[in-house]
Amino acid sequence: MEIVKRLEEIPSSFKLGLILGNFDGVHLGHQHILNQVKKKCENEGAKTCVMTFEPHPLVVLNEHKNFLIMTTNQKRKALRNLGVDFLIEMNFSKKLSQQSPEDFLTKDLFPVANISWFFLGYDFRFGAERAGDFHTVEKFVKNKAITLIQLDKYVSKKEVAPSSTLIREKIKSGDITKANDLLGSNYRLEGTVVQGDGRGRTIGYPTANLNYREENIIPLVGVYKTNAIINGSLFKSITNIGYNPTFINTRTIKIETHILDFTSNIYGETIELEFLERVRDEMRFSCRDELILQIEKDISRTYS
Repeated sequence: MEIVKRLEEIPSSFKLGLILGNFDGVHLGHQHILNQVKKKCENEGAKTCVMTFEPHPLVVLNEHKNFLIMTTNQKRKALRNLGVDFLIEMNFSKKLSQQSPEDFLTKDLFPVANISWFFLGYDFRFGAERAGDFHTVEKFVKNKAITLIQLDKYVSKKEVAPSSTLIREKIKSGDITKANDLLGSNYRLEGTVVQGDGRGRTIGYPTANLNYREENIIPLVGVYKTNAIINGSLFKSITNIGYNPTFINTRTIKIETHILDFTSNIYGETIELEFLERVRDEMRFSCRDELILQIEKDISRTYS
């Protein structure tokens, strides 16, 4: 998959099938849409091209924190695995958000002549005040050699339509198993391992402290069964998200992971935590021994 900033960077010799969207989470609904696009492009001898925005429009317009399901790198990896040929990461700004749908189509979406198919999700909207929709594009391409295709809505076997909004709600409420069902994969949080206070090591349960990006969504405070993905290898782990009430009771959420059967020094390394299920609420313990006993119970219960 080749990553570019604008359509003009893609060689004009390629015939393109283009789809526009944010694709935060690349969930089951996104996968359904992209599989349709990929199949059509393969049948027509065209390249599959996805145009998305960086940063996410809602982050720019509303200055959201703890919002994104995926980092840019995670999204790139997911789209690459789905067989996307070209990924256009258009820079999103408040100025771009103020463009009319027609100006956006003229200046940014169709400045080249090699787009043969343009795909839109059933509910996708764009342009100032989100005024642009399928019918806007339909009028625009009426006299052009472009085939416009509106993609159908995906509904799971449980008759639930996956959406990034719903998945965010499930993650924030701690319903990781439901979020994972809607994603079609396990939710992963990416970050860098930083030096902590070292208290975990003194009680026999050293932890990796994750310095995460503030724009990425964080699950509800509590203890989770997780996997730690380190340099491509997967290790069983148990993760506490919270304020460390037993010792210091910070105002900042900390993410601390005890990785089972792991002794390597990973300070400064970027890792992913794969969330599998919520084990319990965060608790305050009266003494160190009580905490140790609970950790032992958590590990035994989670990995018995």
